[in-house]
Amino acid sequence: MPCVPDFLQRDNIRRRLIPVRSRRKGRNSFWFIFEIETNAKHFPEKELAPEHMPLLTLRWDDPRAQNPELVGPKAANLARLLAAGLPVPAFFVLVWTDGGDVDWVKSEVQPRLPRILRDLRGAGAQAFAVRSSSLVEDRAAGTLAGQFYSATGLVSEDSVLEAVRRCLASSQTEQVRATLRAKGQRDLPRVNVLLQQNVQAKWAGVAFETSPRVDLHTTLIEAEEGSTDAVTGGRSVSERVLVSSGPHRLPVAVGLLGDQPVPAPEGEDFPDWLAIHALADRAARTLGFSAEAVDLEWAWDGRQLWLLQARPGQRPPLPGWLTEAPERVWTSYFFAERFTRPVSPLGWDMLRSPVEIRAFREPLVYLGHPKLAKLQLTRLVHGRPHTRWSVFRKLHELLSPEF
Repeated sequence: MPCVPDFLQRDNIRRRLIPVRSRRKGRNSFWFIFEIETNAKHFPEKELAPEHMPLLTLRWDDPRAQNPELVGPKAANLARLLAAGLPVPAFFVLVWTDGGDVDWVKSEVQPRLPRILRDLRGAGAQAFAVRSSSLVEDRAAGTLAGQFYSATGLVSEDSVLEAVRRCLASSQTEQVRATLRAKGQRDLPRVNVLLQQNVQAKWAGVAFETSPRVDLHTTLIEAEEGSTDAVTGGRSVSERVLVSSGPHRLPVAVGLLGDQPVPAPEGEDFPDWLAIHALADRAARTLGFSAEAVDLEWAWDGRQLWLLQARPGQRPPLPGWLTEAPERVWTSYFFAERFTRPVSPLGWDMLRSPVEIRAFREPLVYLGHPKLAKLQLTRLVHGRPHTRWSVFRKLHELLSPEF
């Protein structure tokens, strides 16, 4: 065995010895070529033996962070979104190459943590979040959402270290074991840990991106002031907004009170629902899931929207009026803010003709839709005037979303 120089024996040096056989003066001799790489980021994964390196720390821009079989689907999806230019908070993923052990947190994580937090602060982080990125999470067969420990708003190095330890320990709980047994899996999963820039959210929530009809593309948004914990935990949802769009149609946002459409909340104190719809659409196209829907967690800090998580999901329950054919759907959206109280049949008989002519028939003819102008345009439902959803869309899709 050749003598290895002292400077090549340091732990932060990755080295490889390549034997080269040569023949000199009738005898065999060996020369060894040293390939030195001080940055493990560019070193082939197969060169990093688990017994010598039980923990890999991969930055958000490391190409290996996009490999779901290495880092887990949660971290890989975020890395792919970030590489596509979408707003994702900076992160590191701690990858255990030998299963991961709580006892290794002090020996393996603690020495690397100052550099990790320094890089995250350099990317704009003032606080940190710790989440799991297990190999069995966020897959189409099942998400295991909420099974592993996570923490947000961490500031000190000690609090981050403790959160990493608790995140690893949460994979050993009976709840996780029971969930895996129900899915026919006996082996405990390897749990990688995601260290992420924490977003101080003004509003946050989830968005379900789906297409209930060929001609309709929708995003169901559930939002709560503050962090996403209340929404993802099913405890509280302050606002539900449905944004829909289609071929040659501008997106329209409506609020939901139960299953009934109401005006969507808007103003500087609320996020831009149409921007969330556009961001969710870009994320779905980037990831290309074959699932019925894409389940995204988002946050708005008052200035910018952020994507915190993306996974395949099932189509959420949608109002019946949305999934039915447009010609069968009636809405009070146009009338609700004008007729705040029920109208008597006699009163509506007096108002219907001038309202239909001035508000619907004449504009439809001017816009080139004479066939729609000949249909029944309004009806009274429990004293509330309604109009056809298809007519309402034709008249209002030309307006800027700011109106």
